[in-house]
Amino acid sequence: MEQFNPVGCQGKKAPRRRRARRVAALALALCFALPLFAPRAAAAAATPPGVAAGAYVVMDSATGQILLAGSADEAKYPASITKILTAGLVLEQVGLQGAQSEKAVVSQAAIDALIPRASMVALQPGEELRVIDLLYAAAVESANDAAHVLGEYAAGDMGAFAERMNQKADELGLTGSRFTNASGQPNARHYTTARDMAVITRWAMSLPGFSDIFSATEYTLPATNKRGAFAMHNSNLIFQSYSSYYCPGVTASKTGFTDDAGYTLVTTARRGDTELICVVLDCQYNEQKYEATNALLDYCFNNFARHEVKIGDIAPISVPVYGGGPNILGEIEVYAEGDVEYLRHTALTGESVSVLPEVPERYVVGQPFVPRLAISLAGGGYQQSGEIFSAAMPWRGLEEVLAANTLAPQAPVAAAGGQVQAWLWAAGLVILAALLAGRVLWVRHRRRQRRMRRLAAARLAGRVPFTIEPPEWMARRARPSSPIEPPEWAARNAGGPNAPLRVGTGKPRTVIEPPDAPGTPSAPRRAPAVYRARPREAAFAPPARDAGLRVVPAGQAASPRRAGRANSR
Repeated sequence: MEQFNPVGCQGKKAPRRRRARRVAALALALCFALPLFAPRAAAAAATPPGVAAGAYVVMDSATGQILLAGSADEAKYPASITKILTAGLVLEQVGLQGAQSEKAVVSQAAIDALIPRASMVALQPGEELRVIDLLYAAAVESANDAAHVLGEYAAGDMGAFAERMNQKADELGLTGSRFTNASGQPNARHYTTARDMAVITRWAMSLPGFSDIFSATEYTLPATNKRGAFAMHNSNLIFQSYSSYYCPGVTASKTGFTDDAGYTLVTTARRGDTELICVVLDCQYNEQKYEATNALLDYCFNNFARHEVKIGDIAPISVPVYGGGPNILGEIEVYAEGDVEYLRHTALTGESVSVLPEVPERYVVGQPFVPRLAISLAGGGYQQSGEIFSAAMPWRGLEEVLAANTLAPQAPVAAAGGQVQAWLWAAGLVILAALLAGRVLWVRHRRRQRRMRRLAAARLAGRVPFTIEPPEWMARRARPSSPIEPPEWAARNAGGPNAPLRVGTGKPRTVIEPPDAPGTPSAPRRAPAVYRARPREAAFAPPARDAGLRVVPAGQAASPRRAGRANSR
């Protein structure tokens, strides 16, 4: 009979116990080591991915907020993603129903504008197609000839349509884009930026029918007057569920390629309640545009959440109102209303968001007044930093201020100030009038002095007789053929109206005898005064320079000053 050996039993159980201890120690070590590696893994997932694209942008379709950006404002060639703008302009002009009913005719110019190796559906001159069929051809097959026909249909010719494309770019506030054709064919003056292309896509996505056209994977062109039906298939791998480059939730996409532009791709995708727009430009290889798009969209969908800023809680800001003068007419209140949504990285807190009202110091009636509310975000390396929202702020109370100052009397200070201002204007006008009048009188005085000096110099030189010329106005006022007659007082002083008068003309004196009364002897009488006068035939003729004649008493010399006064009477 075997006996129980305790030593042997213990020897069999010892290795099992040692293995159990080793497993327990390893598990404990892992528990302590995992927290050390977890932060690094989380940090690696939270940082933006590196992508092989010359420029890229990820934008929130709802708000236009830029989540990620790289060389977003650098000019790049867009290639066929230009057709997003082309299709948007056509849909905006005719609408979805109009595109389904209206037809366009293919012109020879649209075919001749194609470059070698251009993507096309081989349209023929004179072929008639519906506008909606041309839109699907441009989106699914990326047909350049279809884009040219659309441009001619919308604007008349391709040059006019290019001008319309640039006008739309200006309307959208784009500063880094210019377009020369509807298809995106290479041209040195045909360029855009990643930011501008995202803005164009966001505008186009708001048009009815656009997302349906640019999300189609296949389409059949119906038969036309030139050929039968034609099936088209989209080669964009972002739509293909069997492809490793498939993007879940994709709602629209357009590819592009030229030798100068490289590979370009625009994609919109929706996951949950968030729709994002991703633009990648200038990729060296075809696969890089898909890899960059998926990496950027996955990062943003996985690490961003939507938040709100309650701007309605901002206290109103009082702004004084001026009417153009120094006095305050009253005050208005500038306020903010509503809520603003934005996307924020999960690693950031609300402290990274700053709300800044930009309000002018005063409101002047009749001048621009634009208060603005800006919301900025500090990305901290997790997302794009900068302004995420901007809007004009409304104000209230202006009508009351204007009504009160129109109906109510002004304050005494303001009235006194207005009176003082009116007196200043009146005094200024009076002073100005006085200065002008003084200037006129001074000029006339100086001219008269110069004329007198010239006349005196000429007389001293002997060129002009020493006579006093009557002024010109006297010659103009003189009555023609008016004889000079002595005044009545001279006749009375000489002994009656029939007394003889002596009239001197510079010749020997002659006595004019009145006719004798019948039956009385004639007796000469001496006249007390002698009048020098011009001959009768020259009476009151315009005086010459040497014919200064005037009427003076007999025996009295004529002085120049008195002569002037006598002639002026």
